[in-house]
Amino acid sequence: MLRTVNEAYGAELAELSFDEVGMADGAGRYNHYYRQNIAQSPFEAAARSKVKRLLQECKSLSGEGNLPVGAESCIVVLKDESRMDVLKALQ
Repeated sequence: MLRTVNEAYGAELAELSFDEVGMADGAGRYNHYYRQNIAQSPFEAAARSKVKRLLQECKSLSGEGNLPVGAESCIVVLKDESRMDVLKALQ
C-alpha cells in the first residue's frame, strides 16, 4: 500500500520539487528570512565564480529524481524567477 501511495505522490509532485516562482512583491522586497542580505547584495554584483556555481547547482537540482519526493519525505526547492541566488527549501 505504501508503495502505491509513494508512486502516486511522486507522480504528482515530481514536477514541483524544483520550481521557479516570483518571490519579490511589487516594490521589489522579499518576504524571506535573509531579506536584508538580499537587499544589500544585488545579484549583478555577484562574482562570476558564484554565478557559475549557482548555475551548476540549479541544473543539478532541477533534474528529475534528484530531490526526494515521497509520501514520507519530500524536499521542495523554490528559486526566484529574477534572482537565482534567492532560494527557499521546504522539507
